[in-house]
Amino acid sequence: MLYVPKLIPASDKGGFFAIGRIFSGRVTTGMKVRIMGPDYVVGQERDVFTASVQRTAIWIGKELEFVDNVPCGNLVGMEFILSEEYYASIFWAFVAAFQEASKEGVLVRENMRGICFELMDVVLPARPKYRGNNQIVFAAKAAIYAAQRTAAPWLLEPSYMVHIQASEEALGAIAILLGKKHGKIRESMLSQNCQTYSIRAVLPGREYYEFCGALSTATSGRAFLLQCAFYQWEPVKSDPLEVGSPAWGLVRAIRARQGLKDPLLEFENTPYGEYFALDMRAFF
Repeated sequence: MLYVPKLIPASDKGGFFAIGRIFSGRVTTGMKVRIMGPDYVVGQERDVFTASVQRTAIWIGKELEFVDNVPCGNLVGMEFILSEEYYASIFWAFVAAFQEASKEGVLVRENMRGICFELMDVVLPARPKYRGNNQIVFAAKAAIYAAQRTAAPWLLEPSYMVHIQASEEALGAIAILLGKKHGKIRESMLSQNCQTYSIRAVLPGREYYEFCGALSTATSGRAFLLQCAFYQWEPVKSDPLEVGSPAWGLVRAIRARQGLKDPLLEFENTPYGEYFALDMRAFF
């Protein structure tokens, strides 16, 4: 049994030396060891994993000497190669961060569609106090948010299929109104009684709420909205991160209404940057 109070990165950056004092037994090269982290609870499998001791070493002054084994009572340096087992210690903290950060989009905190995240690399600090669950969650959320922003995100808005009944005299006014509301006529046909026209058009969701009143006003009551149903999700045709674009203005308006910070400034300064390096990417 030994206690490891300090981790020193190896010169090849592929692992680290675990420096600790042996309280019982003997540490030998190649032996299997059971590592219990700071969150380990007796009887549970959380924050515990096994690894092999690649090499055992002792320091004589400033000189590092590799030996076959080190007996009880001495300080020993053991070199571990970073592996999947090591990263398993942060798995559940990262899962919690992902579930929270991916629940809502980075732009206006709405649901996301058609996005994939890839975790490319993780560099963890050697000292355990810098890789607690709270620190892992904070750093992972910042990386996920940053990945969303660099993936050229787009806003999606719902569009509705509206069914309008109108007289022939109102057709011109309806076409003008739909043009102002960014709508598109899909179908226009004479009804069976040959006295009114049946018009089906696609209307952006943000234009729907005032459309009924605007339709009645524009046609002087000669057109009626019979039905409205969800049609599909459509992208807002401008870049929400381009200053001055229509989508950028829409993002700012929504965030101001929700009491959120400016999206262009929110994730520029991230604490723990000197301790963590998470390389993530996202694409739509």
